[in-house]
Amino acid sequence: MDNTNWKYNADGYYHYTQMLLASSTTEELLIEMKGKGNVVVVSELAEVLGGGDNTIFADWGQPLNRIQRLSKKEDLILENTGVRLAVGGNSIGVTLVENGEDISYRNYEGAKTGEVLKHMINEGETVILGNNYLEQMSIKNSGDMDQYVRVKITKDWIKAGEIQMKQDPKTIDFDFGDDWIVDENNGWLYYTKPILMGETSSPFVKSLKIKDEIKNVIDYTETKNEENATVITSTRRYHDSDFKIAIEVNAIQSHNAEEAIQETWGGSVKIDENGTLSLVK
Repeated sequence: MDNTNWKYNADGYYHYTQMLLASSTTEELLIEMKGKGNVVVVSELAEVLGGGDNTIFADWGQPLNRIQRLSKKEDLILENTGVRLAVGGNSIGVTLVENGEDISYRNYEGAKTGEVLKHMINEGETVILGNNYLEQMSIKNSGDMDQYVRVKITKDWIKAGEIQMKQDPKTIDFDFGDDWIVDENNGWLYYTKPILMGETSSPFVKSLKIKDEIKNVIDYTETKNEENATVITSTRRYHDSDFKIAIEVNAIQSHNAEEAIQETWGGSVKIDENGTLSLVK
């Protein structure tokens, strides 16, 4: 049969021989199959890369995303049946939004890394311990498929450019959003709803505060003076320290999300008939 721009390779995949432009769609791939059993259709997209000799190629060892379509029938009869698959330019894309402003993104067209908390306080001000600062952070679906997302926040205290292991990251306290659930085993926040194309989640962070208990944390050191007498020096542990947060976002297509999350993220989730995600303990 005529699948003009499709070529079957020894790796078991049909490869489309033409570069697929953004938002475009391949020709139909028509495959005739006979037999009995389950059908699994997997499509993978790889970024177009450039070589030093001006050639272009795709690294299939690092696909941009992997979409699996699985027939859940126990016995699917395939007799003289044509399976049609048209792979479009669908891709995952996420944007980190802080207080209504796009900060960072990664999608098919590229990536940008930004800095959060830049406007939490005005220049020249210092953070007031125990004060709640409005910091609403959300995830926007900047791809072209519906997707589920998860977020991980890493918190550190920094002094003289080095991470301080004695300073407790838990003193950097976030108020998490109601539509997000925390996996206590690894700290990931899961959004319980799929984010549709072009839409934005509810905030995963609503506010931030530095717990005022840190002002009472004091370290004591002992030294000897010239007369060999013991000198005890007290220092506030968090004095002259900065706090730093890093945000990591993962996204996965909403189609067959339970299986895809298990395979890609390694977690076990349940998605009900309304699309609501919950963690399986």
